[in-house]
Formats: sequence, C-alpha cells, structure tokens
Amino acid sequence: MSEIEFIGKPSGDCECFCWDVDEQTFIEIEGKDSYKKEKEYKNKHEVWRIYQTTILNAMGFSLSENRKMRIKMIIEVIDED
Repeated sequence: MSEIEFIGKPSGDCECFCWDVDEQTFIEIEGKDSYKKEKEYKNKHEVWRIYQTTILNAMGFSLSENRKMRIKMIIEVIDED
C-alpha cells in the first residue's frame, strides 16, 4: 500500500477528481520535468492542479493497469474561509 498526503482545494467540474495546490506541492507530486513544462501555463492561470492520474503515478500505480483499488480519503478542513 502507498500513501500520499498534501494540502489543496478541491477543483474540477464535478466529473474530474482534482485538487488545486501550491507550487511546491505540485513539484513534489508531479516532479521537476512536469513543472518545467507547465510553468508558463500555470503562471498565467495561477493554478497548480493535481489530477487523479498524477496522484496514482506518484504512488507507483497506473490507470492502465485496470486493477481495482481501495481508496481511503481523509479530509480535514484547515482553513475556515
């Protein structure tokens, strides 16, 4: 089993499981190569978005494996806007 933890805000269009994160979290999960490719676009939009595929890849899984997975999600509100 793999684990990953990060702070972000849920985003997307209710059909996509993704999170808006800060720049450092993006680099930690996506890696520096993706960061370099995305930097120009992200800086224009001020959003660093992590998608489910990215999270699974960072944990060593791939959607192409076509395997069932148990997903455990713990959400803790840390900012009362």
